[in-house]
Amino acid sequence: MFIPKQLYEVVLIIPQKYTDKLLLSLGNEKIVQFKEFDERFHQIPSVDFPEIRTNEAVKALMKLDHIIDKLKISEGKPAKASKTPINEANELVDKIEIRYNKIEKSINENQSVFDELDLSVEFLKSIKKIKLKEENLFFLIETEDSVWNDLLKKIKKDNISFSMLKRRISGDKVLRLISIKQTNETKLSKLLNSFKIHSHKGTIKDIEAQIKTVLDSIREKIRTSKRQLEHLPKKYADEIYSLREQIQLELTIMENKRKFLYSEFTSLLNLWITKNDFKKFKECVKKVTNNNFVIYNQYPKIKDNPPTKLSNSLIFKPFEMLLQGFSLPGYRDIDPTFIIALFFPLFFGIMLSDVGYGLLLLILSLFLLVKKKSFKDFAQMLIICAIATIAIGFYFGSWFGFTFIEPQLNPLKKPIELIIISLGIGVFYVNLSLIIGLVQSLIKKDWNFLLHEILIWLIFEFGIIFLIYPKLFRGYTTLPLHIIFIIGPIIVRIFSKGILNILDFSKFFSTMISFVRISALAMSTTWISFAINLIYRLVKQFPKGIYIGIAVLIVGHLFNFAFNTFGSFLQAMRLHYVEFLGQFYQGKGHAMNLFSLEKKYTL
Repeated sequence: MFIPKQLYEVVLIIPQKYTDKLLLSLGNEKIVQFKEFDERFHQIPSVDFPEIRTNEAVKALMKLDHIIDKLKISEGKPAKASKTPINEANELVDKIEIRYNKIEKSINENQSVFDELDLSVEFLKSIKKIKLKEENLFFLIETEDSVWNDLLKKIKKDNISFSMLKRRISGDKVLRLISIKQTNETKLSKLLNSFKIHSHKGTIKDIEAQIKTVLDSIREKIRTSKRQLEHLPKKYADEIYSLREQIQLELTIMENKRKFLYSEFTSLLNLWITKNDFKKFKECVKKVTNNNFVIYNQYPKIKDNPPTKLSNSLIFKPFEMLLQGFSLPGYRDIDPTFIIALFFPLFFGIMLSDVGYGLLLLILSLFLLVKKKSFKDFAQMLIICAIATIAIGFYFGSWFGFTFIEPQLNPLKKPIELIIISLGIGVFYVNLSLIIGLVQSLIKKDWNFLLHEILIWLIFEFGIIFLIYPKLFRGYTTLPLHIIFIIGPIIVRIFSKGILNILDFSKFFSTMISFVRISALAMSTTWISFAINLIYRLVKQFPKGIYIGIAVLIVGHLFNFAFNTFGSFLQAMRLHYVEFLGQFYQGKGHAMNLFSLEKKYTL
């Protein structure tokens, strides 16, 4: 809880034939992080493992990702594992692409025909006001100018008299409505067939009805094709996500295999593992290799930059996300999560400081916990903050700004006391951070950091105390300790950091004063609540003002709750990131990346 989990650096030698089986077993256990061999092992003769080829897997994965994005395929259900996922993925993507392109081509072609026929209907509607000879026969055709010129020569040659209305629809294409005597029907039909020109013939109403029938048929074809296109992602979702996961796992295995060393018959593995999991690891290796292995383990050196695996109890664990959002502690550094977990809810609760708002936050947090599993840690952290808000709200006697019990501290009536309490918290918390830094520096034997970043401030503080209370050292020494303890750190700071860093001493005091923001937010919440309730009391005195008053209460308190909840969370983060962690925390750790072959989409 106070420091990250203790690790072992392990070198494992096993027969090469057990490598893949061991990786599968360790991937299910999720207890190790493989690492590159350092220069100590570079002299060991080794051969490249012949099966490590990632190009084909990467290409297959890219094709799957492309088809998922293109078809917007949602996550599917777990599917049966494939023996050759890379080959199957390539074949499946090609199959889907062909099917998709075929359907899309059909939709585009039908839509193009539909649009042209729709223009024909509009054309026919536009000429209804024109008086045409009803006894004549009408042909509706669509041709290009060059084709029409050739056709016109044939029509004249066959002595077919006609009249014509036309409309240009696009580029060289023209709609033509040809009117002829019925005796010339056969001649014109033969000519149109010889030019392979499709036509609609009959009366205007007949032609319009024919086109509408065709339009209905094409519209249904387009709908059918679109349904097929919509069904396509659902049809292949399970298989696609399963293959994608299998290839990702294969890549994970391949990438980790690159870190190993190989002889003709053996594999050498270098890894990190927590001390608590080492026994389980040995049992796993023993079982897979039939007790054919050699293992070396040792505590890592800090210069090797081991990874960090935090170790906190359930109540503190949600607050790890705050530390991870800043940076992880280095291996063997003090993990301040437990301190953040104690004081973050306290600061938040004081700043929000209302039982009603605390209950609203609790309800919202429980909803988030139940409905959004991905926000589990955040929801648990909010629940703790909500409980702290309710407890401090009782202390302040505030229920949505109304005083419902005798308050122990009323921010409206005793703001100076609240400010003094905030300053006291600041002095305590900054000194707590310095003490943690002192302990951490002694553990790591980091004497430079101890002197220039920790002791200098503690000594300076004693100088201030001796200056304010000189009686504390009189009778013990005649030396002017207040001068020595104040001037000494200033001189050390100037010589070690430069003359401009003398300003750090004023910043040190501003760090403590910064905690006054706790009282400022608390008073802000209280004053806004008071103002909302005052408006309610004034408004309800008017006829039917009670309804407006209730609306003011609901909207006003929801705004105050949202605004000050966000503000309290943000300011509590700032006090920890800047004022607390800024005094001692170096945060040079990196997370332990456990080797995992966890399956979600594959049976």
